[in-house]
Amino acid sequence: MSEMKLAGKVMVAIGVMTILVLALGITAYVKFEGIDKTATEAAKVRAPSLTALLEISNAQSKVLAAERAMLIRRMFKDSEIRNAQKTFSTKAFETIDTQWKIYEPLEKAKEEKALWGEFVPLYRDWKKSNADFLSMVERKEQLVNAADKEDPKVFEEKLTEIDNEMYAQSLVGRKAYLAQVA
Repeated sequence: MSEMKLAGKVMVAIGVMTILVLALGITAYVKFEGIDKTATEAAKVRAPSLTALLEISNAQSKVLAAERAMLIRRMFKDSEIRNAQKTFSTKAFETIDTQWKIYEPLEKAKEEKALWGEFVPLYRDWKKSNADFLSMVERKEQLVNAADKEDPKVFEEKLTEIDNEMYAQSLVGRKAYLAQVA
């Protein structure tokens, strides 16, 4: 009879252990499924988001570098360097456009949506500022290309005037850029 009681106790213990192991297994499965969803979101949404935003930021830095190079008179007068800087800037804007198209449709968290909503108009201001700067570059190119037709003193005055305008516009662009990253 005591053997029967012992067997019953062993069966109850095995049953309790089975229930505990089953509960632990179900809990682990549910937790791992949540981890899988998080990892999938990270791979499909967060990684592309971060990559696109990083590429946009890097491209903006390239535009700023090209703009600053065009402010240097010696570099500007060399048409090869000037054209290289314009191409550098154009390619940077192409990168921004490409990465923008990747980032914009991705799912965003509430705070990220709000930040993106603040960023977009600031970016547009910066882009317009750069377009204004580039129109000044075109004016300066026309002046430099016609340098031999101008009186040297008049040429220098005009060149200084447009240099000052470009510098002022560059500061406007810098301020617009800094507003985005603040």
